[in-house]
Amino acid sequence: MIIGNFVFKDFFFKTNKRKNNTLQCIYIFFLSLLLFYLYLKASKLELGFDFLTNEAGFALANQWLTDYTPTNNRIDAYVTGVFNTIRLVFVGIFLTTFLGVIIGIARLSSNWLVRKIATVYVEVIRNLPLLLQIIFWWSFTLALPTIKEYINLFDVILISNRGIALPTILFFENGSIIDFVRPVVTVAENTVVQYTAGFVISTEFLAILLGLVIYTASFIAEIVRGAIQALPKGQTEAAQALGLSTFQSLRLIILPQALRIIIPPVTNQYLNLTKNSSLAVVIGYSDLFLVSGIIMNKAGHAIPMFIIIILTYQSMSFLISLAMNYFNKKVALVGNR
Repeated sequence: MIIGNFVFKDFFFKTNKRKNNTLQCIYIFFLSLLLFYLYLKASKLELGFDFLTNEAGFALANQWLTDYTPTNNRIDAYVTGVFNTIRLVFVGIFLTTFLGVIIGIARLSSNWLVRKIATVYVEVIRNLPLLLQIIFWWSFTLALPTIKEYINLFDVILISNRGIALPTILFFENGSIIDFVRPVVTVAENTVVQYTAGFVISTEFLAILLGLVIYTASFIAEIVRGAIQALPKGQTEAAQALGLSTFQSLRLIILPQALRIIIPPVTNQYLNLTKNSSLAVVIGYSDLFLVSGIIMNKAGHAIPMFIIIILTYQSMSFLISLAMNYFNKKVALVGNR
């Protein structure tokens, strides 16, 4: 027995190369068993996508660029959810970038009060769970006045716990503005009060947008601050020597150079915002994750739906990465391309 044990060790574990090969073979063997087991289980499931062509049978509160009704099929319902997610992500990316840059620059301000306010913002917001912040903003929007007691700003903007109604701009074919269609509140015969005309930002969209933007901007602010501080101090001194104002120095000298440092980590934050948008499900915003959940509850077919969800998020993340990598190449130093 002892001799056999020594022979076994000498044959399989005598050298590091043999040891690594042996461990890899053991890993591949057990992985193959797991994959075979999963294959056997999956072969008993219905993995087709025909169920998506059936009538959806449920309504969606939030829509963008779609005219979905419950009589549409489930593909239309899912596409509506995807469009809602795209709207949330791209508006969120724009506002997050703007707020993050402002806060990042404020962190380096010579004004003590501005610098401390920006520091408190970053340290508090980034250390609070995102889900908690989303629920806070959701509670805040629900605490707004009811639609019967809406807030009227200059007869242009109406605010209530049903959302924020803004004017719709009408254009001629040549692009010039025809008129503004102002929002109004009407009461139907059954005493249902609602917005008519205008463009309405729902409270669900507003809450998830505020949560994502304010949270993600705290991380982008630190990226911006670190990138600016990483630049040689001589750049700022040279701008001052040329007589440039602080704003001109930032716009023409500092930020263009800092972009080379900012873009890669900011890309990660954009991708995080995209993935975190799935938390919209907790407040009932009709994003692709919520719509997928409703479809799974009504029709089953969880595995095909999760495959579609994964592919959708992967596609959005890939497109964002592709755009940011292209932008990164544009601002890279010539010698680093």
